[in-house]
Amino acid sequence: MEEEVKGIGDYVDVLRRHKKLVIYPAIFFIILSAAVALLLPATYKSNGLILIESQEIPNDLVRSTVTSYADQRIAVIKQKLMTTAKVMAIVKKYNLYSEKRQKSPTSVIVAMFRQSISVDMVEANVTDPRSGRSRRASIAFNVSFMDKDPRVAQQVASELVTEFLNENVKTRTARASETKAFLKDEGDKFQRKIQLLEKKIADFKDEFNDSLPELLPYNLSMVESLQNELVQ
Repeated sequence: MEEEVKGIGDYVDVLRRHKKLVIYPAIFFIILSAAVALLLPATYKSNGLILIESQEIPNDLVRSTVTSYADQRIAVIKQKLMTTAKVMAIVKKYNLYSEKRQKSPTSVIVAMFRQSISVDMVEANVTDPRSGRSRRASIAFNVSFMDKDPRVAQQVASELVTEFLNENVKTRTARASETKAFLKDEGDKFQRKIQLLEKKIADFKDEFNDSLPELLPYNLSMVESLQNELVQ
């Protein structure tokens, strides 16, 4: 028994016979989607791009003190900025969610604000200066905020960018202080070692003052003079 092979024409006939079940629902959903898109209030998104600068101190010098991944540092800064106190300060400053703030608890307002922002990393192929190989690395990140008012969206996004930069300055300042203290400790260690070596050298010179290498020509001349006297 041979199987019946269906072609494109057979499927077209099926669509023609059941067009009410296929075409009409599709048209209905298209109209519904368009109506929802038109009836929903417009939402504006404003974003700022922040470039990531590499540290100027060599990694091999203070690797354990100042080296960390950029995306991890940015995630930490974001957590600091998304605390309830900082979020509510921005909400009150720009009068966000004024109607809902009267009816909803603080936790709901904070959750709404957090849902309106996004921090997206921007990656690119870069050359590792230590290995010379190409790899993917974060070179910048976008901070954005969405709101129904375009002016408010721009103002809050600008505020968030400023907060990110300020917090990053605090972090870099703290790390620089740690690095300075680390380098000072290392310098003090080397200074103590140098002083100890200098003392040992001085003690050695005092103990073997007559047999130091720099006195060899003088000692030889003295020996030769004594030999001449003995011969005479």
